[in-house]
Amino acid sequence: MAGLVRASIGFVLANYSLTFFVIGLVISAFAIARAAPPLSAAVIIEKLLSWHIFFAVGVYFLYNFIMHVFFGRMSADFILLGHCPATVRPHAALFAEELSQRRTFTRDDVTVG
Repeated sequence: MAGLVRASIGFVLANYSLTFFVIGLVISAFAIARAAPPLSAAVIIEKLLSWHIFFAVGVYFLYNFIMHVFFGRMSADFILLGHCPATVRPHAALFAEELSQRRTFTRDDVTVG
């Protein structure tokens, strides 16, 4: 049971864009259900759009800000190591460690190619 909970929390935190999209849809459904009885297309679209924008855009970027500012090292490891092929991971880990120790950067440090 603990493994399932751990895996679920990991999935939700790793796929937060999908998570906030689904939360926005669920909250939209509740808002539509609580709306006044003559439901028009405009009311349904307004509820879907407003809650989608709030969660999938607003809360998504707030979460993204918090993760990058306060948990920067973890975010960098996930971005660099989580998306690299297995043969590149050791080099990406060394590069991430070197960048985390520096205070200044040159143009060559951030050039892709």
